[in-house]
Amino acid sequence: RWRQVPGHPHYNISSIGTVMNHTTGRLLSMSLVGGYAVVALIVAGKPRVQTTHRLVAKAFLHCPEEGGYTVDHLDRVKVNNDLSNLKWATASEQAHNR
Repeated sequence: RWRQVPGHPHYNISSIGTVMNHTTGRLLSMSLVGGYAVVALIVAGKPRVQTTHRLVAKAFLHCPEEGGYTVDHLDRVKVNNDLSNLKWATASEQAHNR
């Protein structure tokens, strides 16, 4: 499944974390930063590095209204950005999942 990346109308993301430029149809290459998969989205002509797991969560999961939530990898594998492996969680919830 594909959805538009919220706030980035020229990009789509799949439920497994693949990012595509909607205008060109090209898949974006990923890099690793701190063990997390990242992509560079062009915003106002400049590259902005975004973590893939946050893009998947923003596109497919309802984010709680209150602040303090981050995206948790349920299996603790930082590069497993499949939708079924992600959830919004507080810091204390993430600590219990370690």
